[in-house]
Amino acid sequence: MVALGTDFPVEDVSPFLTFYAAVSRKDTSGFPKGGFQVEEALSREETLKGMTIWAAYSNFEEDEKGSIDPGKFADFVIYDKDMMTVPLEEIPSIRAEQTFVNGVVR
Repeated sequence: MVALGTDFPVEDVSPFLTFYAAVSRKDTSGFPKGGFQVEEALSREETLKGMTIWAAYSNFEEDEKGSIDPGKFADFVIYDKDMMTVPLEEIPSIRAEQTFVNGVVR
């Protein structure tokens, strides 16, 4: 389990850039070339879990947050692209279309 977040960013504070850095091991300018210690890169699934359920677990909040399950807060975002399938270089350009907090669009 690896809890991810933006409290000590490698990139600008953005969940999309955090996701990109965890998967690619480089910044949006392509530095370092080939990525930094790419053997430590997370898969997209591991990164998503690290930003959701594993992060909630690290805060002792896995019963309230981190996944869409009955009884939990319905906090989630709808993106304009599927970050699990788009080419890696498109991840930083993904944008939120809708944000829901406790099931209510904000």
